[in-house]
Amino acid sequence: MKLIIDRTMFWFNYPEDMLKLNNKFSFEGNLLNRLLSEKYNGKKIKFLNIEFYESSEKLLKAYGKDYFLHYYGGQFTYKKVIDFNHFLALNFQGQKTFIWKEGYDMLQFAGKELKNESLLISSEYAYHKGLEMGLNADYRMIDADVVLFEENYKAPLPHESFRVALVK
Repeated sequence: MKLIIDRTMFWFNYPEDMLKLNNKFSFEGNLLNRLLSEKYNGKKIKFLNIEFYESSEKLLKAYGKDYFLHYYGGQFTYKKVIDFNHFLALNFQGQKTFIWKEGYDMLQFAGKELKNESLLISSEYAYHKGLEMGLNADYRMIDADVVLFEENYKAPLPHESFRVALVK
């Protein structure tokens, strides 16, 4: 299975805990990538980067506005300010939900700005499916019905780096 979105990441531009937060929520980027890929059929995206900033100062200085949205040559980047005080006060489940909702809002905005209908549809699907799954990245893979030697099988369609196993 060739993915149209190769990789999705949430990045945190928060000096005190940047690496810790990037690592803590990398699973959510993987989950979002999986769910977006189930429906997305728009322009190829090599890297989908959603970046959260503590203040608008850096963004205003660099881009003249409090957010930055850019797509070029398969590189998708959206940088936005979030309320880190509110975010850090939440428990882990609350933080997961907060990041998921912010990511969804950002992708919906980007889909409209970039006139990417497939991004609008796939991010809507991914948002609701992710919540339905409890934002659990450990879930059953997409599968397909396969006939092999006149026998019916369910074959999971994993990411390219996994091998395919057949289940009768």
